[in-house]
Amino acid sequence: MAGEEIDGIEMEPQRSAKIRGAHEGVLHCAQQLLSEIIPLIEEYAISKGYDVVCTGHSLGAGTASLLAILIRGRYPELTVPDVDCNKKCDAFYAHLSYGLVDSTLLKQRVRAYSFASPPVLDRESSLACRHYVLTVVNNSDIIPRSSLTNLDVLLT
Repeated sequence: MAGEEIDGIEMEPQRSAKIRGAHEGVLHCAQQLLSEIIPLIEEYAISKGYDVVCTGHSLGAGTASLLAILIRGRYPELTVPDVDCNKKCDAFYAHLSYGLVDSTLLKQRVRAYSFASPPVLDRESSLACRHYVLTVVNNSDIIPRSSLTNLDVLLT
């Protein structure tokens, strides 16, 4: 039996709070943080139309990425891109991204910017959230590349 999906990321059957392929410890932190900020999301994002931007570095980056997934799962109305953002976002983001990132990221009501995040999702789940999670990795940083899959490749 397939589990429920949030934004293309499958939840484990009989465990609606577990994202399939997610690091359990970081997921627990994201769930705890979500429970603490629900009133803020409902007051500012739902009622007043503000965007929700999650960001972090290292373990905080992993938590920010999973938090964005959980928020989008809990509040489907925040998964609809902001169409009023088109001109404003394209002009603003062109100055920042140097053409490296598509401006669709800024049009997402809930998005995450992760700096040097360790691997917290499996490949399939990470590809499903790439339109609203941006991960920045230093070329020589080993932590973002320290997954079980990469360890297996290294040892064989």
